[in-house]
Amino acid sequence: MLVRKPLQYILLALLISETAIGQVSSPESPAIYTKARFSLIVGPSLLSVRENDSYNQYGVPKVGFSAGFGIVKSVTSHMQLQGKILFEKKGYKIYKPDTLSTSNGPVFIETINSYKYDYLTFSIAPQFLLGKRKAISIGAGFYFGRLLRAKYQAISTYFDYKYTRLITDAYPKAEYGITMNIGYSLVLNKKFLIDLQLTGNYGLKQIGRPSLQQKNNSIVLTVAFRKK
Repeated sequence: MLVRKPLQYILLALLISETAIGQVSSPESPAIYTKARFSLIVGPSLLSVRENDSYNQYGVPKVGFSAGFGIVKSVTSHMQLQGKILFEKKGYKIYKPDTLSTSNGPVFIETINSYKYDYLTFSIAPQFLLGKRKAISIGAGFYFGRLLRAKYQAISTYFDYKYTRLITDAYPKAEYGITMNIGYSLVLNKKFLIDLQLTGNYGLKQIGRPSLQQKNNSIVLTVAFRKK
């Protein structure tokens, strides 16, 4: 449910644009290579977790980002292998409104608990190429992440304080899951391409402390620059 509908909408838009662009562009696909091609990747992400009761009740959207390197190698004219090594900001945020009883009567307060996880992740996913120019790609595969740092931050509007502490040692170091993506390759000039890709990552491993069960979810929109 996290990525299914967005991917459907993006696919429909890309298929329409591919038909129009293919009429004025070279029929040669910009995404087929005899040698591996490397790319620089960067983009924002929308973060959440599953199986966390507190998040299910009070969770709000949290924005992260991903940045790193990618490699693409053609297997056939309709299939590629894509690998990525990324530094990723993951985590989640809980917003709790409450009412505090005071001598002056009830007072509305807000508390924000933010969990920030820094990961180094590696992913590999076959890509299937669609359209006349094979500029549209759809892929699915696996990712593996190594936790670099975990941080907890609490903010209270009523008490006017911000509390931060590192909690890296309390969390498992490894994480893994399924990755699904849909992308589109644009010709920037005679030498370079831009790859736009929407990726949904679905964590399979519990990443919380024993008393705080949860699995990572993220939707990532990236821009990648690479040579033709």
